[in-house]
Amino acid sequence: IVLSSDRKQMLTISEDTTVRIWDTETGKLFSTCVGHTDKINTAVFAPKGQYILTASDDHTIRQWKIDDGKKCNVIKFGEVVKAEIFSPDGQYMLVSTMSEIQFWNMRDNLNLWNKKIVGGISSVVFSPNGKSIAFNLYNKNVLVLNAEDGKELFTLTGHTGFLTSVNFSPDSRRVLTTSDDHTVRVWGLETGKQILCMEHADYVTSAAYSPNGKLIITGSGLRDGTAKIWDAKTGKEVSVCAKARNSVQSVSFSPDG
Repeated sequence: IVLSSDRKQMLTISEDTTVRIWDTETGKLFSTCVGHTDKINTAVFAPKGQYILTASDDHTIRQWKIDDGKKCNVIKFGEVVKAEIFSPDGQYMLVSTMSEIQFWNMRDNLNLWNKKIVGGISSVVFSPNGKSIAFNLYNKNVLVLNAEDGKELFTLTGHTGFLTSVNFSPDSRRVLTTSDDHTVRVWGLETGKQILCMEHADYVTSAAYSPNGKLIITGSGLRDGTAKIWDAKTGKEVSVCAKARNSVQSVSFSPDG
């Protein structure tokens, strides 16, 4: 399930290779996107909500109109397309296939650069200013690329367990990572060096900055089961805001902090 930025519409992916768009206020079906011929892996709204994109095992990404579900563009690849994400301004798209990533200009439907990634990608995120892209790799490292040309800026090394999430600070100057090594780490993009390291008593599931960048919230696994808030500058624990019976799977701040 994927919500639009204004939370008025919702996407669902079906086993029948369709995507359905729903009105969240009434629960009524808005439109159905029909055309993929194999499993759909992801579906996303464009940042400004003007259309949606879907990635599929049928080697295509398809662009759909929201109002009627009609297909308006198809990009063909030579292999399975695992995922796609938009840049914050919606002008660019990053596509992940089985063997490489591709960077596209959506306005001109133009492939700007491709890059093979060694280590396998578990997750990817754009910086808020759209200038950097961070990848969690299965080899326990984080790769940071320049979005303009795909050149490597840094490889962040230090985690001893598999990575579970990656995020940027609101000012795009720091990278926040979590791992099943029980740690949360903050890295500076000026140097690529680790700045802070905070610990839980179990694996860390996710972490996020507050909108003003002054706080960090983290969630942890079953043996810990807490959500904690930390000072983003010093790394000191501010409070424990939740103690769950099970693991805390995902954490975030509200838009107003």
